[in-house]
Amino acid sequence: MAATSARDLARPPQVEGALADSAVSASQRRRRCGKTSASPVLVSASRASLFLLLVVLLASSLQAVDGKKKGKAKRRKGNEGQSGQRCVICQAIAFESRRAWQLARTTKSGSPYNYIDNGPMGKSAEDLVSASVQKSVCNRGYLGKLPNPKGYAKHMPTVEYDCNNVLEEHGPTLLDALTLGDEIASYCWEADICGDGDELAFDLKEKKT
Repeated sequence: MAATSARDLARPPQVEGALADSAVSASQRRRRCGKTSASPVLVSASRASLFLLLVVLLASSLQAVDGKKKGKAKRRKGNEGQSGQRCVICQAIAFESRRAWQLARTTKSGSPYNYIDNGPMGKSAEDLVSASVQKSVCNRGYLGKLPNPKGYAKHMPTVEYDCNNVLEEHGPTLLDALTLGDEIASYCWEADICGDGDELAFDLKEKKT
């Protein structure tokens, strides 16, 4: 003990200061190491949170884009033809076809059921309705009085051509729908003749009795 005390007493003050600083530095390093040992866990948690946030944002963006695509796919532009009147013409043909069909059903001699049940009796009901619509709608007098919601200049030969074309392409389908009792108010839209910007110009909705 005496020898140790003598050596300690023999140490210069600078050595004692260096030892003290070394002890403090070692203590600080231990504390820093203790703090940094938890940092990998915090970094991993932060990265996981950031990844989840990116996934949520990406999913939201994809849903928004998909919704826009679906919205665009459902939009109907319609086909107004050269005359710009095909939508109104189609509605007029549907309206007059229904009127002629109802008249044929209530007329004994012209009832389509008489033709069906009793065999051929002159022209078929479909031919009678088609001829009636051809005569009543696809003539310049009737076509000149059609509604013109978009204000197109009417070139009557072109309007008449589009009327005959619509009747030829869609008349049989309309008659089938009437025969089956189907609703025809939306037919011109389902056939992509009328577009989303077109309005109903004729009363094509079925009247409940």
